[in-house]
Amino acid sequence: MTMKTKKPTKTTTATPVMSAGIFHAERSLERLMPWGLNPRHDDEEKMAELMADIREHGLQDALHVWERPEGDLILKGHRRFRALRALGVTTCKQVVHHFEDEARAFGYLLADHGHTVGLSAEEKVLAVERGVKLGMNTETLAGPMGLTTERVQLLWDIGEGLPPRGREALHDGRLSLATAEVLVRVEDTKQRAKAVQLVLHDVVTQEPMGAAAARNLIESEFILPGKWAKAWSRLEGKLRKELKTVDGFHFVPWSDRLEYVQGWSGQPQPGFELAESRMPRSAVTHGEQAHIYGVPVYVVAAPQHKSEYVQLVNVRMLRDAMATVERGEEETLRSDDRSDLNDRSDRSDGEQPSTKNEERSTKNEAPGTNERLRVWLKTWLGAIFEVLVSNPTDVMTKEPWLPLKGFLAHLVTDVDAGAFEAWTGLSTGTEALAWMEGDKKNRAHLRGPLMLLLCAVSDAGGEPEKAIREVAAALGVDGKALDEAVEVALGK
Repeated sequence: MTMKTKKPTKTTTATPVMSAGIFHAERSLERLMPWGLNPRHDDEEKMAELMADIREHGLQDALHVWERPEGDLILKGHRRFRALRALGVTTCKQVVHHFEDEARAFGYLLADHGHTVGLSAEEKVLAVERGVKLGMNTETLAGPMGLTTERVQLLWDIGEGLPPRGREALHDGRLSLATAEVLVRVEDTKQRAKAVQLVLHDVVTQEPMGAAAARNLIESEFILPGKWAKAWSRLEGKLRKELKTVDGFHFVPWSDRLEYVQGWSGQPQPGFELAESRMPRSAVTHGEQAHIYGVPVYVVAAPQHKSEYVQLVNVRMLRDAMATVERGEEETLRSDDRSDLNDRSDRSDGEQPSTKNEERSTKNEAPGTNERLRVWLKTWLGAIFEVLVSNPTDVMTKEPWLPLKGFLAHLVTDVDAGAFEAWTGLSTGTEALAWMEGDKKNRAHLRGPLMLLLCAVSDAGGEPEKAIREVAAALGVDGKALDEAVEVALGK
């Protein structure tokens, strides 16, 4: 809900509600009543201190009241009134005001006249909500509260949009107003409630997050994905005209995308390959082979990829399709052999027939050491890459990278083309350098050390695997889940 205003500006606030009132040196407390619309919460902890001060020095500031036939409502001095009654005092200094309606009186209650403690974050939200119930809008609330109209609107949005747990945390101080401002930008109500839960219970400390960490979490995990989902719905409509189902393209729903890719950059999950990547030891790409054998090519949203989407092929599905076709060809060959036995008389004794079976004898064997290394590297480095993309500014300067120091100090002239291509799609060191130099985003400084890590894989025996695992663990990557995914992808 947006409150109606007169073309508000960010630098202008309305004039505070003022009323001179009539001062009374001594006036009875009998007619005074606390006003239920007062947004301030009782602070019992300081009541004893206030009573002691009044007992020793007397009442320094007069109570401000709104005179009404049925009883005078307290505008300023609710806590002092309670302290005076507790001390048995029957009269005190009062300033009596007269207002035409509740809205004007409430505006005076909210105004800071230099002798009141400012409202807390949750009290400000409550003040706006109660003012709106009295028919006030952003302009009539802005002046008394000393805020811009935009700020008042934001407080209203927080009150309307913050889940009950968030509102409770705002009241007791576990949630800051700055964090609440970011939370209400999460459009989906269920996602907003989930964000509140994560902010109030950090996964590591189980304590409420600081404002900066909370903002980063909310923006990266909830606000940006919400924007990307909308952008994908528009892009998907355009892509469907080009990448048609009849041609073998299958669009993956936004909600299912993480079954195919590891994160926002489009790094494939184990068991999938980018359609444009080449088949092992072949000039044919996975996508070209998929179209030949009738295997679907999946179109998956990848907001941080340069194309905003990727095309993937299920490696096992492609392998099974190729094996099925080859078995059919072998049956045909065996049938031909049986019908042409007499033609073998020209062979010398002991000579064996040459068939396509022999040529293909190694094509469908279980993945070997090289294949396992390739899938393992692609999976683990892809997961590390996702962390770097989501937090590009400082991850290379912190402790997770210390285990790589020895590897990064040793530059290998030739990039391990197999490992690097499996991860990035680039097959030569020249392409890799051009890729790094051409990257204009705020993560270019990450490329060099990562490429050196890949170089080290071919030159340092088994140690790089240990280093990669240590880095991934320090960055919060679930290594056990990755290993299980690799085994599934390899058919184990």
